[in-house]
Amino acid sequence: MKNRQTYHFQALYFFIFFGQGALIPYLALYFSSDAFGLSASEIGTIVAIGPILSIFLQPVWGIAADRLGKPKRLLLVAMLAAGVFTLSYLLTSAYLLLLLISCVWALFQCAHIPLVDTLAIEYTRKRKVDYGALRLFGSAGFALAVFILGQITEEGGLGLIFYATGAAWVLGFLVLIGIEETGSVHISHQQQVPLKQLFSNRRFLLFLAGGSLIFGPIFANNYYFGSYVTIRGETTALVGTLFFVAVLCEIPFMRIASRLLLRFGAIPVLVFISLLSAARTAMIALELPIVMLWVLSAMQGM
Repeated sequence: MKNRQTYHFQALYFFIFFGQGALIPYLALYFSSDAFGLSASEIGTIVAIGPILSIFLQPVWGIAADRLGKPKRLLLVAMLAAGVFTLSYLLTSAYLLLLLISCVWALFQCAHIPLVDTLAIEYTRKRKVDYGALRLFGSAGFALAVFILGQITEEGGLGLIFYATGAAWVLGFLVLIGIEETGSVHISHQQQVPLKQLFSNRRFLLFLAGGSLIFGPIFANNYYFGSYVTIRGETTALVGTLFFVAVLCEIPFMRIASRLLLRFGAIPVLVFISLLSAARTAMIALELPIVMLWVLSAMQGM
């Protein structure tokens, strides 16, 4: 039974991240088509509205999971709704409607990773399973999605990204049905921290600011790297291949991350990889030869 549940979690991570890998790197490219006639700022708004709303919506999902103690039920709703609603992008080319669709889509999509992590961490804690062995399948799903969609959209059109994402999340919904909750997940009184006390903690605020400054550019890279590559005259197939290289290089570092953290500490490791990420982004800005993008993709994985 333990192995069966582990396989279910691995499959769930695979499908959740497959959906993201099929969509995120190609979303800006899809809206850049002449058929939409959107300006760069309009495309940026459609793409950015999801991450912006996630800042406010993810805590709401988290609070609901804590209060109800049933994150699986919430995740079932979020998976199915996001999977089905993804297809609505194909129904219109009007800017305001696309913006509205992005808002509703973000409402459900932003819940996926926090809720599956809640379930997975509770499972690994009670069943003594390595969390990395579950999360690794998320990276594999993302890698396969960006590679496969890069190849098939070259011939079949970028609209395929929505079908692939919707199908992946519906399959994830079906896998989630088979996952047994290990019990209601409640936050004990000792674990609760008043928000006023939390946001008066200077170290916590610095950590939030640092995390925003690091992950903001990383997410921007994920959304716009495809546009950067194609503007230089390359194909969507190359976009998918470069992301595939990045995720493949991510996997071995995920396997040794815990040892690095134990040896050097979390903050020094975070500082090092932040500087590495900054150097990589600066090198992209120099518009180096295409061959260097392979090296920079490997750095992204690290």
